[in-house]
Amino acid sequence: MILFVCALNGEAQPVIRHLELKQQWQVSNQTFYAGQHYGLMVTGIGKVASAVGLTRVLTINPEFRTVVNLGLCGAKNKDIPHGSLFAIRSIRDHSSGKLYLPDIINKHELHEADLETWDKPVTADLRDDIKGDLVDMEASGFFQAASMVMETHRIHCLKIVSDHLDPKPPNKNFATGLILQNIEHVQNYLESAGNADEEQQQSLDEQDHAELADLFERWKCTTTQQRLLRLSLSYARLSKDMRLSDTSLFNKPSYSSRDRDQLIDELRKELTKR
Repeated sequence: MILFVCALNGEAQPVIRHLELKQQWQVSNQTFYAGQHYGLMVTGIGKVASAVGLTRVLTINPEFRTVVNLGLCGAKNKDIPHGSLFAIRSIRDHSSGKLYLPDIINKHELHEADLETWDKPVTADLRDDIKGDLVDMEASGFFQAASMVMETHRIHCLKIVSDHLDPKPPNKNFATGLILQNIEHVQNYLESAGNADEEQQQSLDEQDHAELADLFERWKCTTTQQRLLRLSLSYARLSKDMRLSDTSLFNKPSYSSRDRDQLIDELRKELTKR
């Protein structure tokens, strides 16, 4: 089952209608809707609200295997048209500086972008302080909460450009229209993600597992690093039939934890490069 997490009712209503979801419960200002294969949580604005809403749903309904933060965002580049849909490849929390990296292992037709989550609305006078392509107020909290209970390749963030750091937020009808015009693209993306998840389970053979075991031992990888490398290799095998031993870094030694962390970061980038 797939769970949508939206901040605003205007973002959620097109999904609710399209998927024929029904309200199940409401706690404070957070409302949960569900159907046969999908759920949707309206959390309210902000990263804390998003994290709380997601955690609340997954505690009550642990059957969700995939989560997606769907919502509107601002674009730093004025040339990006309103209504442009992006798959988010990195999420930076502006306050803490922490960087979160979704594992996009599925082939898809969307453009990818880097997103920065702020604690307040971002206007044009702050443009030079933005480190990402896009800005929002929820994604870092959503991703941090989701990654505590779910593998990162099952956590998705899809954002639709609604403004170019305008001081006045988009009205509900405009927001609803932007979601509605992209709803089929969102479903296509999630379908490809589901297919990739199934394929990923079968993508590695005996040689892949042997090479991973060798690398894990030589580099002294942590459990989390092993999981991330296994996912990155699955993507490489599915998308370009690339093995770990085909990379430029496979035979490099690691002399310290700092070396290891840098090597793993570079190796994952090499494996997942499109």
